[in-house]
Amino acid sequence: MIKSTILTLFLLLTGSITLAQSSEVDAYLVRVVMTNGGRLQGVLADVDETALLIDNAPNGSWQWRSGGRVPLALVRKIVLKRASNHRYTLQGAIIGGLLTGLVVVRSARKSPFRSPTLYGINLVMGIGGGAATGALLGHAVSGSGRRVIRPLKRDQADQNENLRRRLLPFTYRYQQEQLNYPQP
Repeated sequence: MIKSTILTLFLLLTGSITLAQSSEVDAYLVRVVMTNGGRLQGVLADVDETALLIDNAPNGSWQWRSGGRVPLALVRKIVLKRASNHRYTLQGAIIGGLLTGLVVVRSARKSPFRSPTLYGINLVMGIGGGAATGALLGHAVSGSGRRVIRPLKRDQADQNENLRRRLLPFTYRYQQEQLNYPQP
């Protein structure tokens, strides 16, 4: 009975965290390497037929020039990375804490503690350690989610249009429009 209840609680909690629709706009940090050797970085704000618009970096601590307008014809490579990865850290902490707590409870059944105080301390320390480990693993996994986009080697008009289409879903303006789109 307890085993099925814990499993059901675990599935409901992780399912609600992973499947919940976010109500905020995902901002993407972008690093642009141009064909003339220039480098630019900031938040990917918008892209049109001829240029890429980059807003200033949120913390302003980057060593490259931050913010500006880059013609698509000058782009050699673009590196995209999600600005906020806190969701993965939180999910890792919850899952790690639950799994470690489950292991502590199961091991306490096989060899019980001498006092309830020791059991409580062991349970709290186990859940805390599992949550910290899960948060670190979630943070490490979230940092590996970067995407590199390079323009195709075709004629210039087709190259610009292809690059624009590939970058459009990552722009702040596009995501804001999708969030405000009336649902049927």
